Amino acid sequence: MRRIATMKGDRFSMTALIVLLPIAAGICLPPTMRTIAAGPWGGPHVNLTVTPEGFTLEFDCAAGSAKGPPVIDRKGRFKLYGTYVSQPGSPSVPREAHPAEYSGSVKGDLMTLEVKLTDSKQSIGIYKLVFGQLQRLNKCPISRPQGPPASKDPGKSLKLVRSSDQLVNFHPHC
Repeated sequence: MRRIATMKGDRFSMTALIVLLPIAAGICLPPTMRTIAAGPWGGPHVNLTVTPEGFTLEFDCAAGSAKGPPVIDRKGRFKLYGTYVSQPGSPSVPREAHPAEYSGSVKGDLMTLEVKLTDSKQSIGIYKLVFGQLQRLNKCPISRPQGPPASKDPGKSLKLVRSSDQLVNFHPHC
């Protein structure tokens, strides 16, 4: 009789294990990772295009890219590594490529993006972007125009030129 009671206890333990194990395993599984919405994001001085493979960035006087799925965690945070290339306006100043960290957060259609150069630990900046809203960038000119000296008022020395059927502002001091 004692042997039968033990078997009933074992059956109860085995049943409890079968029922509770999947529940416990479900709690321990990582949540489904979401990705940053694919498409254009824009903000002052930066435009970003997200794809399933990563993203590309265009700044006033620089460009960047990151490879890898642009996933965000449960709190909407992300971090990707890639490159950042300065694009100065003067042909005598060389372009400089740096490894970069792109991190930030996404809440709905709003993104906060921080750009850091990983080789020098320099912070390039923190940007606020909106999904679907590309911005007009203030591109550095490829070369300095010939002509009279620039006005002492920096706002008056900006020139508008047509580039690729798009108006672009140019920084006078790049």
